[in-house]
Amino acid sequence: MSGDAVRPHFSSFRRRFAARQTVVGSFIKTPTTHATEIFGALGYDFVVIDEEHAPIDRAMRRWCLGCISTGI
Repeated sequence: MSGDAVRPHFSSFRRRFAARQTVVGSFIKTPTTHATEIFGALGYDFVVIDEEHAPIDRAMRRWCLGCISTGI
């Protein structure tokens, strides 16, 4: 998704997913907030924070969720 595209509001995700429209996302396996911020800036619809296969602890998860909740 280009930086110029108008991004749908996050609350439309469930409707778009149920309607089988294309949604774009990724797994995050790096224990930094950079990836979350980058995916948000690129217009991804979702991210999955992989705590099972990556060295992400509860504190880092809170940081990543904080980036997401602020709209980044």
